Amino acid sequence: MKSKYDVVVVGGGPGGLSAALSASRAGAEVLLLETHRKIGQPVSCAEGISCTGLSQVLEPNEDWISSRVSGAKLFSQNGKSMFIDHPNAGYILDRSKFEPYISKMAEDAGSEIAKGWRAEKPVYEDGRFVRIDVVSNGERKTVEFKILVAADGIESTIARQAGLVKPLLPSRVASCAQYRIEGISIEPETPEFHFNFDIAPGGYIWVFPKGPDSANVGLGLIPTMAKHLNPFEQLDRFMSSRFDRFKITQKMMGVVPLFEGRHTMLKDNLMVVGDAARLIDSLTGAGIATALYSGKLAGELAAESVQNGNRAAILKEYPKRFMAIFGRRLRMYSLAHQIFRRLKPEELDFVVGFAEEIFAGKKTYAIDSVDVIRKILTRMPGLINSPPDWSGNRNCR
Repeated sequence: MKSKYDVVVVGGGPGGLSAALSASRAGAEVLLLETHRKIGQPVSCAEGISCTGLSQVLEPNEDWISSRVSGAKLFSQNGKSMFIDHPNAGYILDRSKFEPYISKMAEDAGSEIAKGWRAEKPVYEDGRFVRIDVVSNGERKTVEFKILVAADGIESTIARQAGLVKPLLPSRVASCAQYRIEGISIEPETPEFHFNFDIAPGGYIWVFPKGPDSANVGLGLIPTMAKHLNPFEQLDRFMSSRFDRFKITQKMMGVVPLFEGRHTMLKDNLMVVGDAARLIDSLTGAGIATALYSGKLAGELAAESVQNGNRAAILKEYPKRFMAIFGRRLRMYSLAHQIFRRLKPEELDFVVGFAEEIFAGKKTYAIDSVDVIRKILTRMPGLINSPPDWSGNRNCR
């Protein structure tokens, strides 16, 4: 590890790796710092991504694709169900192989990947961040940089220390529990989404196939709605009703933040990407695609800024360009989530039934989620009579 780099990236998840890869490819000298000693571990998400979300950054590779998604099944609390036939909808990844693959690409492009190093608070002088101390097994080093990219996940210490995000509030996160299971029989190309607020208040349960006999099965719930419910106990309730037999091979838990707007993304020469910037689909909790794209964009602009005398105006393009692609959807998903969490069981039935009207009996090759949400709200205007709770969500609009 040297003492100076053009770009320092903190965090070796999809967003950080994407940033390192794109910055190196554009000619910047890059150091990526990852706390864990193994890239891609531990896995802490359902691993789903759309074809579009992946192709914006990478071409698919069979080495890290667990299954291809060609449809989905939706289930309401009262037992209504429907199937969406959506060829080439997306993938269930194997992140334990996916992230090392990007890491190798970044290294081949010139990035230095430092595993087992923890970044401390960056030093701010004369209107910009200039250096950061890093620690590993008692060894301490100081690294200077021109651009800093924070990709250190939902609890991002870098973004919090910079004042870009506040501590996570219980009303602004989903608490998640997930099992990796084997020994089941499942349709390998058809994820399941179960909407049952008795089990997952304010959220949903997912079954994401990893193959014909294995899956990621989990749930997300809103802590302020779930009161003292234990996510794993709630997940166990679902498991006993959905599967006759199964073997748990992995157990994961965590939280997913909700989208907060563009104000989380940039401060001077610091760019924040992915979960660290809370660039999340608030309706589903999906975040791999936004992490990959925000990282790619941040890396490209970081390199461009360095090559043009560290011009701040170039970095200001980062939130603008990201929001030009994702802003409309993320804002609508945030609104839809505020409405979704208040639905009664019969209203959940209606939503699933309305989706059946739109999608049943035909193949769907592209879904405009924003348009679907608008159609549902047009059919059920009563859902928006009471305004959403935007508390803790400044500038989201």
